[in-house]
Amino acid sequence: MTRLTNPEAMELLETVPVDGPSAEGAFRLPVQFVLRPSLDFRGFAGRIAGGSVKPGDRVRVLPSGKESRVRRIARAAEDGGDAPLAVASQSVVITLE
Repeated sequence: MTRLTNPEAMELLETVPVDGPSAEGAFRLPVQFVLRPSLDFRGFAGRIAGGSVKPGDRVRVLPSGKESRVRRIARAAEDGGDAPLAVASQSVVITLE
């Protein structure tokens, strides 16, 4: 198999500015794992890719389009409690109403 390269394209791709995660804009959480230790708990774990979220915020699940509200935000913290706010680049577990 022959590998084709385009030096101009590679040079352009290497110089394109890329924004990091931002608390601005829409909340996005790619779900990496669903936690279901019992029938009384279902948490959606992942790293926030953009935006911010707090309990009570309305969220839409894609691709289904279903909506719910955030009940709790759990994250690794020294106190081990719920977080009042989570922003881009934080790893969290979100529970919905």
